[in-house]
Amino acid sequence: MNVQTEQTETQKPLVAFEDEITGLCRDDKYGKIAESFATFVASHPGISYLAFEPIPAKISDHLIKKTHAPAAFMTMTIRKPTWTDELRKALKDPKSLETYVASLEADVQAIATQTRK
Repeated sequence: MNVQTEQTETQKPLVAFEDEITGLCRDDKYGKIAESFATFVASHPGISYLAFEPIPAKISDHLIKKTHAPAAFMTMTIRKPTWTDELRKALKDPKSLETYVASLEADVQAIATQTRK
């Protein structure tokens, strides 16, 4: 059964923001994610938690698709249990976020390569 519910005024921009994050991840534009997050949070005070919540999932989904290594990604999260906290810190600066996500991707690639040997 397909049930349609009306969105509140808070949900509408949040859904659009999540869609934007998905596109930016797909295009590897992590610095733009940081910029978009800062802009969104500044214009929607009080919902920074809701704005941050989907970002780790969007990035992890993208990295798994990009590397074709879901097991390696999960291994990386076990080795770096605070990766989402570090992601939140890096989100404060576009260059920091680009660097951090690149390091996550490199870690996943390295783990995937090790397990294939």
